[in-house]
Formats: sequence, structure tokens, C-alpha cells
Amino acid sequence: MAGRTQPYREEDGMPVRLLITGAGSGPSSNLIRSLKAGDPSLFIAGCHSDRFILKKSSADRNFLVHPVTHHAFLRDVARVVARARVDLLIPTTDAEVRALSRARRRLSCRFQMVRSTRGPFPNSRQST
Repeated sequence: MAGRTQPYREEDGMPVRLLITGAGSGPSSNLIRSLKAGDPSLFIAGCHSDRFILKKSSADRNFLVHPVTHHAFLRDVARVVARARVDLLIPTTDAEVRALSRARRRLSCRFQMVRSTRGPFPNSRQST
């Protein structure tokens, strides 16, 4: 495609490497499929705590991790980030976003998180 730039790392010219959590689940599978359709050169790693769901993942490489509620979850994700040389981590559940945003300084990659469109009190009404 003319005028389209490939997502490459600036320092070594290698393709960008992504880690998608919840690999094998419906939302993650849709995300992986869309990313691959947009740029087949992307390397996508996936991780999930359920080996049966992870088996359904279409990621290039998959990793089994502890559940997000387990104390070893952050250690597992940090190991996956290092082992797969991940550039960008995309968590796919609210619980993963909370856990990973608290630990972002301990991980050696960037994060992609969706900003909430709701205010601090989504069920309350402001009186005027």
C-alpha cells in the first residue's frame, strides 16, 4: 500500500511485538484477527490463565499465566514480556487493566489502555 508505514521499532528495524491478554477468548480473538488483517507482519503473543481457552488462540505464540487474582500474575506477565520481547501490552479485561496499571513500572514495555468515557460516578445524576 502506498504511503503506509509499517510499525517497526526505531532502534533495530524489527517488527513490533504485541502481547494480548485473554488470548483465546472471543474479544481477544477478534482483536488479534483485526490486528493481523491490518498488518500481517505484526508478531502477536497471547496469554491466558485457562489452558483450554488459550488453545483456541490464533496468536503467533501463547503463554499460560496465573489468574489475574493470583499473586504470581504480574511475575508471569513480566516473564512473558521479557521472553517474547514485547513492545506493547494490551490488556483485555478491567481486572487486568487495574493490576497491570499498578505494576507498569515493573514491566519493560508500553501499555495500550482504553480511557474510560464514564465519569467517577456513572450511576449518579448531577443536580442543577
